[in-house]
Amino acid sequence: MKKVLLVLLIFVLFFGAIAGGVYAYKETTGISNEELIAEIEYNAADLLITLGGSNTAPPLPKKPAPKKIKTDPQPAPAAVQPPNNQQTNPKDPVQPPVVTIMPVSPEKQKAKELIKEANKYFDEALEVMKKSYDYRDKQFFIENEKALNGFRKSSKLYEEASELDPDNDWLNNRVRESGKNRYTCFKQGAK
Repeated sequence: MKKVLLVLLIFVLFFGAIAGGVYAYKETTGISNEELIAEIEYNAADLLITLGGSNTAPPLPKKPAPKKIKTDPQPAPAAVQPPNNQQTNPKDPVQPPVVTIMPVSPEKQKAKELIKEANKYFDEALEVMKKSYDYRDKQFFIENEKALNGFRKSSKLYEEASELDPDNDWLNNRVRESGKNRYTCFKQGAK
C-alpha cells in the first residue's frame, strides 16, 4: 500500500512540475494557449519523427509562426534630442570619441612576451602529438617525446607568465591544458 501511495505521489509531483513549467514558460513568453499548443504539437511530432522514424510518426504540422512583439515608437531620451533653440547641421563634422590607451605594466608586457613564446612551443607540440597518433611503432615514441619536450617548455613559460599576470583566466586555463597534454605524452611514452 505504501508503494502505491509513493508511486501516486511521484506521479502527481511529476505532472505538477510539468504543469508549473508550462505555466512559467507561458507567463514569461506571453504567448496564447493556441500558440503554446501548436508549439508543443510541433516539438512532439518532431521528436517522434527523430526517435521512431518517419513511417511511425504523424506528419509534421506547420511550425507555429513566432509571435511578433509590438513595440510602440517612443521618442528618444532628452539627452539625445537636440535642444529646440539649436538646429543641427548635417554638414557639421562628427568628432570621433577620444580613446585613451592605458599603459601596460612591465610585468604584463613580460607576461605577453612569455605567452607568445609559449604559444609557439604549445602549438608545435600539439601538432606533433596529433601526428604521433598515426604511428604505432618506434616512430610513435620518437614523435611523442618531441611533443612531451614541447609541452614541458610551454608549461614552464606559461607558469612564469602566470606568476606575472595571475588574474589572466585564459592563461590559467592554458597552464592546465599544457600540463594535461604533458601528462598524456608522459603516460603514452611509458613502456
